[in-house]
Amino acid sequence: ASRVSSVPTPASPGSSETIEVTGLSDGRLYYFAVRSLDDAGNMSEISNVVSGATAYRPRRQGKGIEVPGGSFKSGGSGSANVSTFIIDEHEVTTGDFVEALNWALDKEYVKIWDSSNANINYEGIFTKGAEPKLVLKLNESSYHGMTRSGNKVSASGSTRNRPVVGVTWYGAAGYANWRSEREGMQPLYDTESWACNLSGNGYRLPTEAEWEKAARGDLDDRTYPWGNDISCQIAAFMGCGARVEPVGSRPGDTSPYGVHDMGGNVAEWVHDYYTGRPPSGSNPSGPSSGQSRVVRGGSFDVPKERFMLNHRGQLSPSATATNVGFRTARKP
Repeated sequence: ASRVSSVPTPASPGSSETIEVTGLSDGRLYYFAVRSLDDAGNMSEISNVVSGATAYRPRRQGKGIEVPGGSFKSGGSGSANVSTFIIDEHEVTTGDFVEALNWALDKEYVKIWDSSNANINYEGIFTKGAEPKLVLKLNESSYHGMTRSGNKVSASGSTRNRPVVGVTWYGAAGYANWRSEREGMQPLYDTESWACNLSGNGYRLPTEAEWEKAARGDLDDRTYPWGNDISCQIAAFMGCGARVEPVGSRPGDTSPYGVHDMGGNVAEWVHDYYTGRPPSGSNPSGPSSGQSRVVRGGSFDVPKERFMLNHRGQLSPSATATNVGFRTARKP
């Protein structure tokens, strides 16, 4: 920041003065305090500290936002570095997911199974392969809003612009492959081993480090994607009386780079297997194997503490949940 160019003239008690600070960087959180010096050289006590975040001019790429590479405070205290990447501005909606899912059904990349096909007590959509993986349970339509008619799936109008929920990690990774192929890119997930070619030119789930970089910004230690304070006007958490909302419904829940709903609405699957430590180092992507996958962000039905950027969750990759969705990422 640049030094204040001029010092305000002393005013009468109770009046206010404006001090302009220039030269601030985009998308950073700054702290400000004031102390004064009288004509006799006496210095006042330092004022209360206030904070404010500067805006970042989003670099949009289609439905995505380009996040510049660099370092950030992983977990609020560690250090990680990622290369430039593009992440969806909004969580994948139910409408977008259904459109891609029907395409995958036509391509026979997935199949519909029930108790007549497998040892299950529900109707679900599964990936094909030697070890089929659950994508979603069709009997959970009361919260994900997707229903089947023949070999097609549809979503009610009220759910189409909400983030898709009830999809497993495998379903989220599968969607990334379907989107890649539909847009003429390279599918990155091997649907047998579920290993991912992270350097390939296609869509995938963001790594945990990429997700946090997109949510946190650069090197500041903000508590939430938007700053240090939280209220029901900014984000919907337990006690705010909200349910899953259309994407982008709360403009206050926006990260320094212009990515929406990273604090809440629904939590999100990311690429990494879970480990007890937050990501660190250069372009980390988690361990090569594990029992659960990382889930980041808060949701409408959890305490506000889970909206904090140092909070990390985990779920079995085969789990479905009423409050977990996802977004995709890719190389520039």
